[in-house]
Amino acid sequence: MRPAAVVGYAALPGEPSLDAALRMLLRTQTPVLLPATRKGEPLQLGQVTGPLDDLPRGTWDIREPADPLPAPEALGQVPDADAAGDGETILVLVPGLSYDTRGIRLGNGGGFYDRTFGPQGQFADGPLERLRARLRFVGVCWDEERTDGLPRAAWDLTVRAVLTETGTHLVSSDT
Repeated sequence: MRPAAVVGYAALPGEPSLDAALRMLLRTQTPVLLPATRKGEPLQLGQVTGPLDDLPRGTWDIREPADPLPAPEALGQVPDADAAGDGETILVLVPGLSYDTRGIRLGNGGGFYDRTFGPQGQFADGPLERLRARLRFVGVCWDEERTDGLPRAAWDLTVRAVLTETGTHLVSSDT
């Protein structure tokens, strides 16, 4: 099944780059959204409508969409599934410094993904429950950054799988 949209990211130095995959998705006309960050706030998201290299630089010199919206609004604009059932899922690729075998993430400390998508984040409210059900979270890190155990706080976002240069690694479901 093809996702309705993919939320990617523009890599920071040291993070795995998604650029080649995002370009391929754009060629197949799969909507690609990228985050924009504002200190202390949840992520905003904007759809990529042109070449990745032409995106403006935002906070921390990261490429960001030109006109981002609050994440619930941006993802709320993604069409529902078509008659064939394609397009129900919105794939969210989440960068991390490390992931453990339970899908717990060590991020860069800004809390953006937790504030937006975590259990106490923007999508925790009842009105957004249907939209949240469409989201599938996959972590992205280097294989050497996977570990057996990380601490977890109540607000931490967890993922269902971790994508590395060696493949996709499913996580245990005890989180």
